[in-house]
Amino acid sequence: MICRCLLLSLGPLLTLIPAEASGGDLNPPGPPGSTMVTLEEIASAQDPRIPITAVPVTIEEAGSYYLTGDMYLGSGAGTAHAISVRASGVTIDLNGYTLWASSLAEGGGIIQPLGDRARVFNGTVQSFAQDGISLGDDSQVHDVIVVSNDLAGVSVGENSIVFRVTADNNHEGGIVAGHGSAVTQCTATRNFRGGIITGTGCTITDNTCRYITSSGGLAGIGASSECLVSGNTCTDNPTGIEVGSRCLVTGNNICGNSGNGLLVPGSGCRIDSNHVADNGISGIRVLGTDNIVVRNTAFNNSTANYTISAGNFAAQQIAPSAGMANTDPWANFSF
Repeated sequence: MICRCLLLSLGPLLTLIPAEASGGDLNPPGPPGSTMVTLEEIASAQDPRIPITAVPVTIEEAGSYYLTGDMYLGSGAGTAHAISVRASGVTIDLNGYTLWASSLAEGGGIIQPLGDRARVFNGTVQSFAQDGISLGDDSQVHDVIVVSNDLAGVSVGENSIVFRVTADNNHEGGIVAGHGSAVTQCTATRNFRGGIITGTGCTITDNTCRYITSSGGLAGIGASSECLVSGNTCTDNPTGIEVGSRCLVTGNNICGNSGNGLLVPGSGCRIDSNHVADNGISGIRVLGTDNIVVRNTAFNNSTANYTISAGNFAAQQIAPSAGMANTDPWANFSF
């Protein structure tokens, strides 16, 4: 009875359904198009940075820039730099690529003639007629290789940081840093006029400097006054390390240099716990006055292990022995 009543009640509604009902053409108008997006397209859409696609180029606005491939500065560029930075607050990611120049090009690599607070990282800059990288004050250069540039490999202004840089075969110094800068964990090899050269008040730590090719007595590390020079290895240079006044020079390994291992022409320095061996003149040579020389180890330096001028404060020199019977904690070893 219930089913019959339900059918009777639906009767008028069934008459409203058309005899032919259609949902549209089921055949597509054509083959489906591709909806795939490459990883490069995704990265490009999400990357707010500005691409550098060719050189020479001039950057005149602050921002973050990146290389899209290896870049070559041809002979037709004249004196133009590969990348000229004329603004402050610029970051350049070399993106793992190499920036290099024709032997006939006269410009530099990445040069900041105007501005400060620049950052360059992650790539190689080589074979430029001027500096490889030259930035203003308050800048950073890290994780780069600078090779065979006619001036400095890296040059930065005051209060800057240079770290994890490899500088090889640059003519006017591997790394040159202004006052108040820090240079750490870098390697400077075969640079003509010094490995690492700094102004006053700098921190130079944990670097390796070798094979300065000039015969003019230049140093693997040349630090001005009021610097901390610590934990560095300097070998096979005309002079291993040379410092100015009021420096702390500690824990360095200075061996096999053709001249002096550690040269101190200034005053008021503390020379502490360095190892100097097999250098061509003196292991430690102090020319200034009022310097403290303690707890160093000098071995087999050609002229003398220690050459200390009058007016300095040097702990006694002792030879190491099997029992190390001497109890002077400040003594300098000499053998």
